[in-house]
Amino acid sequence: MPIGRFIVLLAWCLAARGACAQPAVVEPPHTPGLVQAIDAASSHLESLRRAHHIPAIQAAVLIDGRIIYSRAFGLADLESETAAPPTTVFRIASISKAITGVALAKMAARGDIDLDAPIGDSISGLPEDWRRIRCRQLASHTSGIRHYRGLEIWNQQHYASLSDALAIFRDDPLLFEPGARREYSTYGFTLLGVAMEAATGERFDRIIQREVLDPLGMASTIVEGAPDAPRPATPYLLVAGDHAAPSPPTDHSYKIPGGGYLSTAEDLVRLGWGVIGAETLGDDALRLLHTPVTTADGKTHAYSLGWNVQGAPGNDLRLSHGGSQPGSQCFLFADAERRIVVALLCNSRGAPISAAECQRIAAMFMPSSR
Repeated sequence: MPIGRFIVLLAWCLAARGACAQPAVVEPPHTPGLVQAIDAASSHLESLRRAHHIPAIQAAVLIDGRIIYSRAFGLADLESETAAPPTTVFRIASISKAITGVALAKMAARGDIDLDAPIGDSISGLPEDWRRIRCRQLASHTSGIRHYRGLEIWNQQHYASLSDALAIFRDDPLLFEPGARREYSTYGFTLLGVAMEAATGERFDRIIQREVLDPLGMASTIVEGAPDAPRPATPYLLVAGDHAAPSPPTDHSYKIPGGGYLSTAEDLVRLGWGVIGAETLGDDALRLLHTPVTTADGKTHAYSLGWNVQGAPGNDLRLSHGGSQPGSQCFLFADAERRIVVALLCNSRGAPISAAECQRIAAMFMPSSR
């Protein structure tokens, strides 16, 4: 082995020191200052975990299409003291919406689904008010479909299909005329999944596998509860901000398109790279993902098809999405101008995992910060 490559490999191994940090198998990069960035990021994340009593945090950083940092800290399960390596899957909550948005954009770019056709044209038996809703509105939270009420986020009932899950909210009136304004709705994504199934004749998870997971190499991303799904990090709740208590069991079959997937930080940075740098999705799909929605009142919102959008292509474009559900707090941040993607996952709802934390980690790996 050439001496230069040996030194790089040795530095990479030394950077992974520490009992709580578990390195993934990624290609050792040759970026000056990488060891310092790795140490800074690892020290910060472990301090964050300890300060907020988070059982486990998983993180990955991708630059120019290469994963240059992948670490996990803490325990996937407190009772058994099981470590949480970078291969552990976590609930990704509403980042599932970003996955759904990518699939929808690809389908629309090919003409396999019409974003602006009334969904009643392809789905029978819908309430009359729903029939005029468009897929673009469902994917951008402008449909008028309501969000959770009461304790619905703690659902324990299993639904055999997305169509069955519509029963939760099908008798409720729309909050507003479709397209009139924007109001967040996970249930809107459940209905969107039904529309995507109607357009293709395929089950939703198979659409996602073909359109997103396989093309982007997201081999560890799967629907929670699927027969071949691995056991995720045990879900916890932060009680009074200083104690992690086991989260009550929940079933997310009612919201697979908007909050039902498991994944890893490594897979999520691959997703982020897909929407800012990779050529896999195609220009037409990317334009849809990069274009914020405008409501009937002329107001433009910082959201496209399943993604928060800031800036514009060539003008500080950044795409992101966060997620929070029982046993999960997570965030995915992709900066097109700096060609960097950061994903942070943890197994406790209420933890301070946010856009600010992702940007703080990103800054540690940028040349100007070293």
